[in-house]
Amino acid sequence: MPTLAGKETFFAGRVTAEVQIGAMAGFERPGASNQDGADESARPGRRRSGGMGGGMGGGPGGHEREQDDTERPRPSRLRMQGDGSPPVAIHLRLTNESTGPVDVEITDFNSALGNFAVQPSHLVLAPSQSREVEPMGSQLANDATSGEISLSLRLDGVKETKILTVQAKPAPLAAPATN
Repeated sequence: MPTLAGKETFFAGRVTAEVQIGAMAGFERPGASNQDGADESARPGRRRSGGMGGGMGGGPGGHEREQDDTERPRPSRLRMQGDGSPPVAIHLRLTNESTGPVDVEITDFNSALGNFAVQPSHLVLAPSQSREVEPMGSQLANDATSGEISLSLRLDGVKETKILTVQAKPAPLAAPATN
């Protein structure tokens, strides 16, 4: 399955939602590079957040875990599909495009790949801040090159639902051959 991506704005441009779907999909972490193999859990700059690990289902969690604000959450172990292909990871990132802080609630995330209880369901974002929720895994992937996701967000007591169209990301351009 190719990596699919889509983007939509909510609340008159105050919040942008981005989705990436694929076996190796995920958002780049600005300035984050841990190529030395060190355990990031021991690094400074960690914060505590409540919530359930594992990504799907359930209500609010009863335990705390550490997570770096710039660190992309890691999916729990995903099982192979019946045909031997890996499940896909679904990544959702919200960005505050406004000049003040926002407290956004993710109320619904529904697609042909499944209907998900997004964790965490609330994100508090400073101006220009982006945060990704825990990746969600789906066993329902196929060779789709496009699809639709119904996403509902609540901000300041107002709920807005939009359809995000996801399409195959273009393959990176190969470097020109040198002779």
